[in-house]
Amino acid sequence: MTSRRRSGRPATRRPEPEFVTYHRFIGSQPTGVLEFRNVVNGMTIPPLRWLVTDLDMVVLPDSDINVLEWEQKVRDSSGAGLWITDDDLRRFVQDNHQMIDGEFFGSPIDSTAEDASEAVLRVDFFDSTTVTVTLDRSVIGTSWEFELFLGPGVPVPGIGSRDEETAAQQRRAQDEQRRAQEEHDGQQIRALVRACLQNARIDEGPALLTQLDAAGSVTPSGPRAWSLELERDDAPRVDLPDGPLPEAASYRTDTGAVGGELLIWVQDGRIQMVELPWFTDEMPTELPRLDQLVFPHSETPGTERTVTNTTPAPVQLHVAGDTVPAPVQLHVAGDTVPAPVQLHVAGDTVDAIAIDTAVTVRFSSGATLRFETAFSLTETDGTHTFMEPGDPPSLLPLLALHTNVVEGGTVTGARIAVRFATGELLEGWSHRDRPSWHWSEPGRARLDIDVLTGGEVIARTLPGGTAS
Repeated sequence: MTSRRRSGRPATRRPEPEFVTYHRFIGSQPTGVLEFRNVVNGMTIPPLRWLVTDLDMVVLPDSDINVLEWEQKVRDSSGAGLWITDDDLRRFVQDNHQMIDGEFFGSPIDSTAEDASEAVLRVDFFDSTTVTVTLDRSVIGTSWEFELFLGPGVPVPGIGSRDEETAAQQRRAQDEQRRAQEEHDGQQIRALVRACLQNARIDEGPALLTQLDAAGSVTPSGPRAWSLELERDDAPRVDLPDGPLPEAASYRTDTGAVGGELLIWVQDGRIQMVELPWFTDEMPTELPRLDQLVFPHSETPGTERTVTNTTPAPVQLHVAGDTVPAPVQLHVAGDTVPAPVQLHVAGDTVDAIAIDTAVTVRFSSGATLRFETAFSLTETDGTHTFMEPGDPPSLLPLLALHTNVVEGGTVTGARIAVRFATGELLEGWSHRDRPSWHWSEPGRARLDIDVLTGGEVIARTLPGGTAS
């Protein structure tokens, strides 16, 4: 970029400006190409008055420019920045060795603006890493070398500034974060609604599940409320009055208190909205987990359906060689929550993950965990994924557990939770219409745990198993 040959348009003022911006990482080109001197000399620039808003540079050893004095002037300047002459700018270009930080706005000589509102050129070097040039093509010409190393230019509505671009980048990042959170919440709302419909004591449950599958988007519509838009018109309508479904699930907080309820609203025979009213003093900041849902009892009004351990002693699960307790049965009863039962699988690794009509996770001790209905995986970054054995794409994150070390696990009622040393959490729960998960242990113990339809939990010692 040392050649002074010019191409591009003559520097004549047009009635309407034509702004174009160029942006490059300095390291993307050979060393020395995107220097301040070459960038400025690569343009045809008429005499301008210059506004400097940031300055941090290194000059050549034989230069008489007092850099520290100029940098202090910029810092002490009031208003939009420090105004300098065209001759001052040319000296900076000639004697510059490295432009670390510098933002320069060039305005017409006859401009009386006290800011960059009439600027026709902006040159911005930031942190020795990027260079941005925004220019008015009707005033500023460019050489073919300039276009080669900085182009192509992108049309923009105005001259812009570093602060404006930084704010725009922050807004874009915030928008992306908001969209990602809304998508994540939408997936979790789908899973919560699916669990409620699978456990609902109404004949319209299967039809509503079909509608849920036909929902193309789940978008927030108010505080703790989401609207569902059906993409397909062939989803069957249900014969229910407009309003919330007759049965509403509640959800508990981590302390066990009732935190609120989940309302599924229907209008004109279609799912329209999901609402999560809260009973706490403050509005919750997170959605409830599947294991926090509590469904109404199917027989006795006013009671809740949860799982409790009906045996006096806790059910112990062991790996091969440990003591096996007497066979017990766990049944649906009452509204108390059993104490967690510890799985003795700490230190095991995941040896294999088999996927067919169900999903089977095999551990190094020979123990297996088989999911036949929906389950979930919380990853180390907090991403919560709901998985269906019949939906292979949803199972991809599960494969990352291969060879991971188990930190521990628990069974609480019909819920099983296995936590890994790397932070992941694998969870399964009961299903209203069919068996959901199965735990099997090898060797002398031969202890099996089955969660049957409706949440009945059965633990048994298989034939051949003996207590040590």
